[in-house]
Amino acid sequence: MHVALYEPNSSGHRYTHVKRLLPVLAGLGAKVTFVTSRQGRESQEYAAQVQGVEHLCDVESSMEFDEKAPVKANVKRMAEHLRRVVNDLGADHVLMPYADGTIQTAGMMRVTGRFSVPRGVEVEGLMMRGLFAYQEGGGLRAALRTKAWLALTAAAPFSTIHHMDPIVVRAMRRRAPGLARRVRLIPDPVEPFDAPTRLEARRRLGIPEDGRYIGCVGFQDRRKGIDRLIRAFLDASLGTNDRLLLAGKQEPQIRDMLAGEAAGAVAAGRIISLARYISDEELCLGVSAMDVVCTPYPPDAGHSGSSSIVIHAAGQARPSLGSDCGWVGDTIRRFGLGWVTDVMNPGVFASAVRTAMDQAGAFRLTEGGRRFVEFHRPDNFGACFAKRLRERLNLPPVQGLREWSWVEEAAEPVGPSARPDSGR
Repeated sequence: MHVALYEPNSSGHRYTHVKRLLPVLAGLGAKVTFVTSRQGRESQEYAAQVQGVEHLCDVESSMEFDEKAPVKANVKRMAEHLRRVVNDLGADHVLMPYADGTIQTAGMMRVTGRFSVPRGVEVEGLMMRGLFAYQEGGGLRAALRTKAWLALTAAAPFSTIHHMDPIVVRAMRRRAPGLARRVRLIPDPVEPFDAPTRLEARRRLGIPEDGRYIGCVGFQDRRKGIDRLIRAFLDASLGTNDRLLLAGKQEPQIRDMLAGEAAGAVAAGRIISLARYISDEELCLGVSAMDVVCTPYPPDAGHSGSSSIVIHAAGQARPSLGSDCGWVGDTIRRFGLGWVTDVMNPGVFASAVRTAMDQAGAFRLTEGGRRFVEFHRPDNFGACFAKRLRERLNLPPVQGLREWSWVEEAAEPVGPSARPDSGR
C-alpha cells in the first residue's frame, strides 16, 4: 500500500505532527511519501523536525506555498493541491495532519463536481477548530454559518475526520449525527517529561528557588488572559515570596503592563519574566517550577479547543487554575485537574489565585486525570491516527491503544462548583 502524508505548511506545530507520524507509518510496512511544499522543505522547521526522519519516506516538494498569503488563498491552494495528490500521486491512503479550512473547501469542490476520489482511495484529516460548538445561541447569522460549515464538512471527500476537542465532537453528535459517525476523538500529543523537583527546576531556569509560584508558559498574550492573570496576582494579597512566573515571548501590551502597573512587583522580584523564546525543555521546566499552572483564557478572546499547557501540567501532577468556560473549564472539572474560576471578575479571580496557592500542596491526580495524561501521550496519538490504516492493512490493533471513551469512564460528575474554595 502507498500512503501519502500531506502537509505543505511548515508553520506552528504542523511539522511536529509529521515528525511523530512518519515513523508510525513507515513501521506499518507501507510505501510512504511525504508531500510538502518547496518553501516548507527549505524551512528551519523542516531541518529541525523532519530532516531526521525523512529517510523513512520519499519526499515530494514541488508545490509552491506562501505562508504570508491570505488564509483563504492558501486554503484554496491546499485543497486544489490535495485533489492532485489524491488523483495523481497513486497513493491508496492520504493523511492530512492539519486540515482546518481545507476540509470545508474540499467539500465545496466536491459539491460543485470539482473534487472526486478514485475508487479504493481513502482520505483522512485532522481538524483543530469548531467554533460553532462555543457559539450556540448566537443568533441567525451564527446559525446559518454553522449550518453551512457542517454541511461543507460533511460533503468533504474525507472518510475519517480526527478532532482533538470533545466539546466539538459532542456538538457534532447533536447537530450532524451522520458527520459525527466519521469523526474520531484523537489525542493532543504532549511529550512525557521526567520532571525534577520544584527547586531543581527553578535552579535550572536560574530563578529564585524559595517561595511559591503560579504562572504560565508559552507565548504571553491577552488571548491567554495573561493581562488578567497579572492583575489578579497583584490583587491577591499574597506573601512577599509568592511569585508569578511568565515564561515565553510577550506581546507588546504585556510588556507594557510589566513596565507600567506591575513595575513594582517586577522590581521586587515577585514577577519573574523570562521574556524570550523558550525551548521545549524550558517550557517543561517552567511547569515543574510552579506550584500552580494558570490557564486563564477569557471567553471573549477567541480561544477554543485544547490547551497543551493543561496537559503538560497534568503530566507533571501540577494543578491548573483555569477559566471556567470552554475546553479548559470542562476538562479541569471533569478530570480533577485543579480548579476553575471566573477570570472575567477581577475580585473572584484574585481570590481564586490566593486559595489555589494555599491548596496546591494537597493536590493529587485523580484516576480520571491519570487516564487523561495517558491518552495524550505521543505514541497513543500515532496509534489513534493510524488506526484506520492498520484496519486496511489487516494488521491487529495496537496493544494498549487508549480511546477517549476509556478516559471518559473515569470522568467526575463535577459541575461549576469545582472552584479552589470548594475543596476540589
